[in-house]
Amino acid sequence: PGAAWAGIVVSLVYAAITMWIVEGWTNDDDYPQDSNFKNMASSLFYSFQSFFGNGDFRWTPHTFPGRLTLTALGVFSLIVLTLYTGQVTTILLRRDEKGRVRDLESALEQGLKVCALSASIASLSLRYSDMGSLGVAVSNAKEALEKMDQGECSTALLTDDEWNAARTGIFTEEDPSKHCNKIQVGDTVYVIGNSVPVRTDLQAPLSWAISKLLAEGVYIESRDNAKRKFLPNSQCSGTDEEDDSVRSLGLDEMLGSILIAFGACTLSIVLFLVKEELRGHGCCYRKICCRRRTMERSFIEGSSKKDMPMSVFTVDDVEIKRVLVSLHYIFH
Repeated sequence: PGAAWAGIVVSLVYAAITMWIVEGWTNDDDYPQDSNFKNMASSLFYSFQSFFGNGDFRWTPHTFPGRLTLTALGVFSLIVLTLYTGQVTTILLRRDEKGRVRDLESALEQGLKVCALSASIASLSLRYSDMGSLGVAVSNAKEALEKMDQGECSTALLTDDEWNAARTGIFTEEDPSKHCNKIQVGDTVYVIGNSVPVRTDLQAPLSWAISKLLAEGVYIESRDNAKRKFLPNSQCSGTDEEDDSVRSLGLDEMLGSILIAFGACTLSIVLFLVKEELRGHGCCYRKICCRRRTMERSFIEGSSKKDMPMSVFTVDDVEIKRVLVSLHYIFH
């Protein structure tokens, strides 16, 4: 998310600089100040306002490069805001579903189909009366998850190991994150015990040794180490308890809109520079270096401010005297 926001900010700043370059010479409505710093600050404000104001554009471009930049900024804002709105909607829907299905009992009360192992349907029906009509028999966890994707059942009963395997992509190697759109809810429904046959004389000491290791946490630590060593990492971001476990928007999702904005702004600058060179104002796009020459020519030839740089008013006494002398010769 941090990289995505950084890309958005850089794109808005670049669009503001582009508009200031291509419109600052002729657009007295948007850039009326006689200070480059003030005009640049206004340009930044317009750019960020157009984005965070959801299309509240303040510019009225007078040139084709300016219109091209404004169009690119509008497309950029539309794409980014659409992605963000869709992401927020997905998170809210996930949160609503998590509140709607809290456990197995709430799923059965709402008449939702439940996928469960065929061997456990009969025993579950004794505890949950609706399980007989709403239970969907499956042979393994992979089949249960596939039936959820196909809409044949809304929930599924999985063991802890099967759930972890689903999140690591073991069941769907072609798309490891396929089951990341599912969440774990409720408490343990039933426990399946595992046992190992031992001799009668070893039953008591072995039971005591296992209980001791469980109490000390050695068994749990060994189990977790084995899972980290032999199982792949989870392909899903966040934890099951997080409402916003949907993958956050990153730079990859924003890259297309950012490239559109940068490409159009760069093209606008190139078109502006080409136009200035063709008009013979090659140095004027620097906004400073030909300030004196343009101002003096504008007074003599009677050109408007649209042909003058914005900072023509910051002149010293020598320049003023030279302009007055030129005017003296014209009027006399």
